[in-house]
Amino acid sequence: MISDKIVCLRVKRGFYEEKPWAYVGKVRQFSENWVAIDARGIYVFRTQTMSIEVDQEVRGFVIPRESIASIRVLPDDFDRKSIQVDLADSKLRMLVKGAPDCFIGDVAAGGA
Repeated sequence: MISDKIVCLRVKRGFYEEKPWAYVGKVRQFSENWVAIDARGIYVFRTQTMSIEVDQEVRGFVIPRESIASIRVLPDDFDRKSIQVDLADSKLRMLVKGAPDCFIGDVAAGGA
C-alpha cells in the first residue's frame, strides 16, 4: 500500500501538554499493526524559547499503528536530507516544494 513511499508520519499525543512529534522518511514495511520506516524525527522541545529539532541522521523505527495520528504521502522527489520547518501562529508545518505544506501540529499547550 504505502511501502517504499516517502511519508510524513504524525504521532498521536499521549497527554494534553505533549508537543508534536513526527517522522519523515521512506516506509520499509506496512502491516495492520505497525509501520517500519527509515526516517528523521521532527520534535518540539519546550525550553525558554520554543525549539524545533530535526534529527541529523536517518534511523530505523517501528511504530505501532495505534499510535499514528496521520500519514501524509509526500512527492517521490522530496528531499529528506534538507527538511525545512516553519512555525507561525503556533502551527508547525514542514515545507514541501511543489505541494501543500505538511501540518505537523499545534505547539500551543494542549493543541492537536
